[in-house]
Amino acid sequence: MYSTDAVSDYEEGVRTLGPLADYLVVNVSSPGLRDLQGKEELRHLLDKHEIGGLSGQPLKELSTQTVREMYTLKQGKLPIVGVSGVASGQDTLDKIRAGASLVQLYTALVYQGPPVVNKIKSELDDALKAQGFTCVAEAIGADHRSTEKTKTTDLK
Repeated sequence: MYSTDAVSDYEEGVRTLGPLADYLVVNVSSPGLRDLQGKEELRHLLDKHEIGGLSGQPLKELSTQTVREMYTLKQGKLPIVGVSGVASGQDTLDKIRAGASLVQLYTALVYQGPPVVNKIKSELDDALKAQGFTCVAEAIGADHRSTEKTKTTDLK
């Protein structure tokens, strides 16, 4: 049986479990929760200052865009977990550049097994170096900084 008021259920979950957790994930890709995937619905959920996520390869681009929007909305002040379609170092870097400070693997781990973690770490290291970063922290939100520089330059 599905809930008739998922937002209230999430709010209750945050109140109950929030004090016990380091972070909570709002997974709106589960059956019965897909109505919460719209921008306004996600904004309403995130007004509780909690971070949510989407999952699955088909939602990869939408998820990355959502990370980008949440990073902008929260001005980079809250950690964001990047999910959905993370199966390579470049996928990971795309989420990080969009604003994710953490990246969660699920499907790739299920289908490729634990060795995928070392594969992604190695690819991420190569991608970071190729793009001029010395560590992951430098890359968090990098897409926003290049946009800000462009906006500033355009104004001059």
